[in-house]
Amino acid sequence: MAHALSDTLAQSLAGLREAGFSGPLTQDAPLSKDVYLSWDAVEGTVEGEVTSQPGMLLAIDAAISGKPGWWVLNIVLGAGSLAPGSVLGLVADVESAEAREVPVFLRSGRGDVTLDTDLAEPLRLPAGRRVVSLLHDVDAGQPLAGDEAWHTLVLRLPRPRTSLTLHDLRLLVTPPEAGLRAARRSLGGYAT
Repeated sequence: MAHALSDTLAQSLAGLREAGFSGPLTQDAPLSKDVYLSWDAVEGTVEGEVTSQPGMLLAIDAAISGKPGWWVLNIVLGAGSLAPGSVLGLVADVESAEAREVPVFLRSGRGDVTLDTDLAEPLRLPAGRRVVSLLHDVDAGQPLAGDEAWHTLVLRLPRPRTSLTLHDLRLLVTPPEAGLRAARRSLGGYAT
C-alpha cells in the first residue's frame, strides 16, 4: 500500500505532467497545484524561463545573480506522519546540462512550528539524462519523524546557473516493520 505522502506527490505532479506552458520565472507562483519555485529576492535575482510539456514535469533554465539565501523548487506533500525507522526513497528522472548535486530537505510543520530535515544525501545529477535516487533513514528526533505534520519536499536548485529538466519524480516510503535501513547503524544509532 502506498504512503499518503507518496500519493499526494503523485497527485501534485499529475497536473504538471499534463500541462503545457512556457514563461518567465515568477517568485512563488504556482506551476500547478502545490508546486512552486521560490528564492530570496532581497539578496539576489533569478531570471529565466520555466516550461512544461505533456509527458514531462518541468524544465528550468535560470541565471542567478547576487547571493540569494535560497533558490528552491517546493512540492507540497500535505499532511502525513513518518514513523521512526521508516526509509524515504526519492527517485528522479532528470536531465542536467552539467554534473551537479541537488540537496533535498523535508520541511515539516506542526502547529506554529516549522522545521527542516536535510535528507542524508543529495540527488547526484550527471551531465545528460539519468534516473537518480537517494535514500534517507527516518530517525526519532528528526523534525520529519513522529506525529502528523504538514510536509513540503524542497529541492535546493543549482547556482549560478540552473539548466535542468525534471521528467519524473517519485517518493517511496518503506515502513519500519519492513526492517530496511538506508545506512548501516552504529551502536550509537540505536539510541536515537
